Amino acid sequence: MIKKETIIIIIFSISLTWILTIFFTVQLPSQIKIQDNYISNESYSNETYFCEFSKCKFLFPYKISEQESKAQKHMIQYAQMAQKLDRILILPNVGKSKIGSCLKYPFNYYYLIESLQKNFP
Repeated sequence: MIKKETIIIIIFSISLTWILTIFFTVQLPSQIKIQDNYISNESYSNETYFCEFSKCKFLFPYKISEQESKAQKHMIQYAQMAQKLDRILILPNVGKSKIGSCLKYPFNYYYLIESLQKNFP
């Protein structure tokens, strides 16, 4: 039978190992370099392929965690939001009755993109 002191020493050494690992791997805020004291949370592309401006703004729904019927409604809401925010909606992939960026098929595999373009130009 293991003594209580031995268990405490083992737990302490494991905890100390984790603390040292975190201490040497986490970058402290003073080590992060921020250009011009500004951090941007907007997604930009400098190409005019997608829009006529020099900087295009995008809205990308990474994953919609609903089944397909509700996910369709959410996609319409995302399209409305992109239109109101004046952003380009990036259409995620589809598969297994779900919508998400890591799935196998492109959006137009299940849906007609033309109807989205017609309703949300």
